[in-house]
Amino acid sequence: MSRGWLIDTNIVSEWIKPRPDAGMVRWLDEVDEDLMIREQTSPGLAAARAEGRIGGRRKKLDAAKRPEIAESVISGRKIGAELVRLDNVSAPTVSRIVAEHRTG
Repeated sequence: MSRGWLIDTNIVSEWIKPRPDAGMVRWLDEVDEDLMIREQTSPGLAAARAEGRIGGRRKKLDAAKRPEIAESVISGRKIGAELVRLDNVSAPTVSRIVAEHRTG
């Protein structure tokens, strides 16, 4: 049994365009027998949520760390750039945490 190719619906939509990309058409012709198509549909996502699974990226910071970051910046103990480096988050993330903390 071959491993096959798992393709997403955006690859399939390229195939059905009036003028599909020539390279994509050649590749699809080469691997045609080994294709598996994955669909992500609203009903499928709803079923996953009903089973307790949620999508999206996991937060890097837990709920306890967020106020600590905000208070460090607001009090002047640390600057945002230092927290970016220490906590391995982006500068916009630090700014957003501080803004959310200020607005309550």
